[in-house]
Amino acid sequence: MRLRELDGLVSEITFITKGALGDKAELDTSNLTIMGHGFGATTAIAMAAKDSRIKKLITYDAWLYPLQEEVKTKTLTIS
Repeated sequence: MRLRELDGLVSEITFITKGALGDKAELDTSNLTIMGHGFGATTAIAMAAKDSRIKKLITYDAWLYPLQEEVKTKTLTIS
């Protein structure tokens, strides 16, 4: 659920910058950064791994238990 919500947020930010506000606001989405703490950090890691729109990632005290299989098998890649 958290990933769907974060994906929706990134999509909404992209939509807003593509014309919803016209020339009232200009947001540069070419360098999107997400950040999280604890379980939010885990969500941020998972989102960055699956979404190429995310360019930078900041995590604090990431709780990696939900991603333990991906960490063990080294299938979690963030590029």
